[in-house]
Parts: sequence; C-alpha cells; structure tokens
Amino acid sequence: MEKIEDTYALDMTPGSIPEVVHLSQYDTGARDIKFLLYVGSRPYTPQDGSTVTIRGGKPDGTIYEYVCTVSENAVTFTPTTQMTAVKGIHDAEIRIYNGSDIIGSANIRIMVEPSPFPESFRASATELPIIEGASKAATDAEEYKNAALNSQNAASTSAAQAANSATAASKSASTAAASEAAAKTSETNASNSAKAAAASEKNAMSATPDGYASLASTFNALGLYVDSEGYTCQAINDEAKD
Repeated sequence: MEKIEDTYALDMTPGSIPEVVHLSQYDTGARDIKFLLYVGSRPYTPQDGSTVTIRGGKPDGTIYEYVCTVSENAVTFTPTTQMTAVKGIHDAEIRIYNGSDIIGSANIRIMVEPSPFPESFRASATELPIIEGASKAATDAEEYKNAALNSQNAASTSAAQAANSATAASKSASTAAASEAAAKTSETNASNSAKAAAASEKNAMSATPDGYASLASTFNALGLYVDSEGYTCQAINDEAKD
C-alpha cells in the first residue's frame, strides 16, 4: 500500500495558532505526518544530536510520545494505534531534546474522526465470503493484466529478434554470392593470364627464324616441344614431337 503523506507548517513559537491534523480512528502505519518547523517566517532546524518527538494527551487521559525522523527543518512521524485509538480532539506538540535542553512547539490540535465501526467489528459469516471473493477477483484481474502485458512484451521482443536474424541472413547470402562471383572472376583472369604468357612465349620463339630454329633445337635435345597453343610440353615419343 502506498503511504499517504500530509504536510503542515508548524511554528516553534508558543501561543501561535495551532495546526489542525485530521486522522481517522484506528489509522495506523499507512499515513505519515510531516511538520515543517519555523520560527516566524524563518525555517527552524533542530541542532545536530537532538531527539525530536511528538507528544500528546488523548481524551481518555492517557499520553503518548514517539520519536520523529528529522531532515533539516522537516520532522515526520507515523500515527500509531495508540494515537488514534480514542476518538475526539486532543492536543499534542513537537518536543526537541538536546542534553538537558527541551523546547516545545506551538500546540497541534489532533482531531480523530470516529470510525463507523468499533475496532472489534468483524464481517458476518454471510458477508465475509463476498468481501474476500471481491478482493481475490480484483487481485486475480491485476495478475492476469500483468501476465498479458509481459506476454505481449515478450512477443514483441521475439518478433524484433526474428527480423534482425532475417536481415543478417540476407546480408550473409549477399556476401557469399559476391565472394563466389569474385572467385570466378579471379579464375577467369588467371586462365587468361596463362594463355597470354604462353602466347608471348610462342611469339618470342618465332620472332626470328634463327632464334626459333636455335630454340627448337634446344627443346628437341631436352625432349620438349611447343604445342599449337604455345605451351611447352614433355615429348613422350617421336610421334608426340611432330
């Protein structure tokens, strides 16, 4: 349950107009009361090391005193069962203790609105299942709503991941196709270069008759010959040389 916080301005000068704080009978734990302390119009911050309390007397003649939390000039307390057990109006004050020094604020008028039911009230046997059923139905509805939102978020995340995977796969396929095309181009270029080199060799041999005859004689002596494409080959037998 989210806490309710009520904030009031409280003058530390006695005799100032009392601040009126409204509480419901049996309120406990779910409401914070914050007082911003002032002296006239100047914020008042309790000295370091001080203990700050809320002290009051209930209409039944009993008193209470509880420690407040302090942050600069703001003091806060949470009403307890004892503070709200008795309906009616009673006075309280903020008290600041520092060693033997004690200072009290202007009065705080606390008005405890009577509960329409006594604290010992219990729902009848016929009404209790209806109340419990309504509470459970509300809780279940909230849980179903949260589960549906979680499922929707998970589905959106999965769809986004699938789209990213498809995009990555498409890019990979494109890269592979480009690599394959580049490899084929390189293979063709290599083949063309080999043929060009062979043609250049053949042209060099046939550049002059003497040069060709001399080269052919040398090849024949080594058992080599030049085929019609200009490639130098190993002669296997006399027929192959021709």
